[in-house]
This record gives sequence, C-alpha cells and structure tokens, in this order.
Amino acid sequence: MTAAMEQADHSTTLPARLDQMARLGALVRGWVARCAPSDQELASRLELATHEIATNIVRHAYAGTPGIIEVELSCSPTELLVTMRDHGRPFDASGVSAPEPETPRVGGYGLYLADRLVDEVRYERRSNTYDWRRLCRLSTPTRQES
Repeated sequence: MTAAMEQADHSTTLPARLDQMARLGALVRGWVARCAPSDQELASRLELATHEIATNIVRHAYAGTPGIIEVELSCSPTELLVTMRDHGRPFDASGVSAPEPETPRVGGYGLYLADRLVDEVRYERRSNTYDWRRLCRLSTPTRQES
C-alpha cells in the first residue's frame, strides 16, 4: 500500500475480477452514506461510475490475466474522491470516441457514462501503475439553488 493510500478515509485491494463488482459497489455506497448521508442520488451515480471504470480495468487493463485493483476513498466537506489503481496494460484515451446515439453498439459506453455521472474523471499514468480518479463535488447546505 502506498503512502497516499494510507492517508485515505478508506482503502482496500480487490482481485481484478468481475465477480468483485458487487463488493466494490457495496463499499462505495456505504462510504458515500457516511460522507453524504442524505444524497442517495450521488451514491448511485458514483457507484455506477466506479463499476464502469472497474469493469474496464478488468476487461482491458488485465484482459483475463490475474491482477488487483487498489481502491482509495476520500471525502472532504466539498467533494468525494474515488481512486482506483491498477498495474495492467496502459490505456490510450486518444483512441476512444464517444458513442453515437443513432448507431447502437455493444460495449464502449463505460467511459462515456462515467464522465457524465460524476464531475470529473481523470486517468494518470505513474511509472508502472495507472490511476483512475472520479470526483463528485458536494453541494453545501448554504448554497441556494436557482
């Protein structure tokens, strides 16, 4: 575990397998319930975005080979941050295009959905690890909606 992960509100390591998605979802949903207990919609959006990225890690970064996903969950009064770290194959975002609604296809919606469900999706390459970050900004109680 890295020093950055030791500073997280919660961190864990999961096998990079599709049968771990329910466990990952429960982890994210429970954590959001502690950080933003009144925002079930946020919990659903962040859980789905996390599932989409984790599924991409399993299917593309590891592509059937054994691996792990390190999960780091951090919250502050203004934001929630989920970071997933893998040691699989690097990802090249330049080759990914947004799906066209008028041309249905099987697959290829994961990043598109994640990007629309949360405020920010970022991918960073660090030597031989790859970090996927999803950020949700929280509304403050004093903020007036127009």
